[in-house]
Amino acid sequence: MNTSLDFGAILGRAWHITWRHKILWIFGILAGCSRSGSSGGGGGNGGGSPNFPMDDQGAPQLPPELERFVTQDPGQYLPWIIGISCAVLLLIAIVTILGLIGTGGLIHGSAVADATGSVTFGEAWAVGVRNIVPLFLQRLLLVAPFVLFGLVMAVLGVLSGGLLMLCLLPLICLLIPVGIVVAIWQYFADYYIVLEGVGVMDSLRKSWAFLRQNWSPVLILGIITFVISLVVGLLLGLPLLLAFAPTLVLLIEAGARNASPDLGTFLPTLICCGLYVPVLWVLSGVLTTWTTTTWTLAFRRLTGAASAPIAVTE
Repeated sequence: MNTSLDFGAILGRAWHITWRHKILWIFGILAGCSRSGSSGGGGGNGGGSPNFPMDDQGAPQLPPELERFVTQDPGQYLPWIIGISCAVLLLIAIVTILGLIGTGGLIHGSAVADATGSVTFGEAWAVGVRNIVPLFLQRLLLVAPFVLFGLVMAVLGVLSGGLLMLCLLPLICLLIPVGIVVAIWQYFADYYIVLEGVGVMDSLRKSWAFLRQNWSPVLILGIITFVISLVVGLLLGLPLLLAFAPTLVLLIEAGARNASPDLGTFLPTLICCGLYVPVLWVLSGVLTTWTTTTWTLAFRRLTGAASAPIAVTE
């Protein structure tokens, strides 16, 4: 198996495909929405906590309206809780399905564009839809041990008052590099499923063998794409930071004066974010398209499939 790559040629070819075949951006946007690194930053607590008066025991004394809300029978909110939970689960399912379609369609589309110079939306979409189940089962198989371990640790941590969690902290830290290796393992298993049409278990077995034989070029290309993605991601996030900066200054000033900020403090930031977020989605989709195309080209060259026809499983 070939273990050398022309990194400059691959990066340039990937950008050429990304820019020429803009239809792949749609799949890049979909694939980016389902990735665990969803760069959604939680936004934190925007400002100081409200100052409630204290009772004789030193506990905060809630306003009458809020106290009535807290003391009401929670059963009457059960339909709302069930409805919101179902809506959230449905949204997660939709995002997951679209993300899997985007991943499969983007891998296939970039490979077809590399091999033939053209790609159609319908073909890439059909391949993405056809691979929803194997891609999902593969992720489920790899993520399940981590989820089970997390649940066990959480239960034991509660039962031991957190002492066990403290003792197992080195082991928990060790899971970070293990998780990175598993993510890379899963990443190349996607290529075997989409481009070679193999089953879930075969994709994991072949992906592991591929990583063992090509760890050096994979590591180098991984560092290159990580640095580029990090720099571009910071640049893409800079407008959001600039939009939040004036609001942050006003919140700090209001906190210093022990005053509550009004809605006008947040309005300019909300407007700017509302205008920029769609642009951010598109630009992030372009970045995802480029990175996935880069790895698709590397995979095809390292496996010797660059000159082979693209397999489309029926």
